[in-house]
Amino acid sequence: MIFYNDGLKIVHAKQETKTFDYECIAKTSIAGDILIDMKVTPTVSIPDMVNPHEKFSVSDIETAIEVDVTGSLAPLKGLINPFNDHLNQFHLQAANETVNVVGTEGVAIPETPFDNDAPFIPFSIGAIDASYTAGGVDVNIHVGEIKAEIHAKLGTTPVNLPVTCTPPEDTLLTTVKVEETEEEVDNDAPVITLNGDNPMTLNVGETYSEPGATAKDNVDGDLTEQMKISGEVITHKAGEYSITYTVTDKAGNKATATRTVYVEEAADPGDDDKPSDGDKPGDGDTPNDGEKPGDGAKPDDGEKPSDDQNPGDRDKPVNDEKPDDDNNIGVGNNNNDNPKQENTNKGGVLPNTATNIPFTLLIGTILLALGGSLHVFRKYIFN
Repeated sequence: MIFYNDGLKIVHAKQETKTFDYECIAKTSIAGDILIDMKVTPTVSIPDMVNPHEKFSVSDIETAIEVDVTGSLAPLKGLINPFNDHLNQFHLQAANETVNVVGTEGVAIPETPFDNDAPFIPFSIGAIDASYTAGGVDVNIHVGEIKAEIHAKLGTTPVNLPVTCTPPEDTLLTTVKVEETEEEVDNDAPVITLNGDNPMTLNVGETYSEPGATAKDNVDGDLTEQMKISGEVITHKAGEYSITYTVTDKAGNKATATRTVYVEEAADPGDDDKPSDGDKPGDGDTPNDGEKPGDGAKPDDGEKPSDDQNPGDRDKPVNDEKPDDDNNIGVGNNNNDNPKQENTNKGGVLPNTATNIPFTLLIGTILLALGGSLHVFRKYIFN
């Protein structure tokens, strides 16, 4: 037999069959619950082998059923002959999936007459294919619960007896082999991606809010929930801190990432207005090393009084200008008349102030008057 999987791939298939002893309970309004034994023998076609995680089908399902009429059902033989039934459910289970192989509409059992001395009533039903998905190991196929409805007649009145049948403890029908493949070795560590800034800078006193990170693995997928975060940021103390993110995949590959956080003292306002080390306030007004403040306002060396001359000496008469006992300075005498009156003054000049001008005029007037009187006196007395 050839089994087609995925529409194109041809797979060799084999038939498997097994008989199971089911126990059924029929509910009646007259006789209460009636216990019925039933033998169920499904026959199926399965692939010889499938690949891991591959879809496959259980096909060509046919089930032979024998209903035992020697037990509790014996008194009702006259009511159910010919036997007329409708199968509503027949479960096959595999790879954590359950399929009703008689479909949502179920399967009708045609009227089957039987001999009153016969120990059982035999009939067969067909079924639809059941599809499953293999895992990484062999797939076991199990039979499941059967639900049916027996149509009986009480005289001319039809009676429907709902029946529920359960399989024995051993429900294994067959096993589909899964091909063993060489397991790929996972040597790749997960990749951690940090959220936010790295490095991160905070001012002292600010709050550190953890931005978090994500972790992805090429085999295991998203491992963010398994990631561990360690480290501490002390925001009231300036310094450099590290936050470490660690995650390990199922193969034992470990990934680590680190975020650096700098906590700095906040800058004082106005720091930009402070002079630099090479630019002190008033540097342009500071006198040179050889010049004291105000040096430019001092008189030149030529204007300083000599060492043996006090300030103002230039305004006093020198020793040669002292008047004789008989003569006063500058009373109109010629140089011939009084050689001692030679003018050796260095030209000292009184400061030109408002108070000195009237005083100078007064002195000049007095001197002119004295000079005239002396001239008349000498003329008339000595001549």
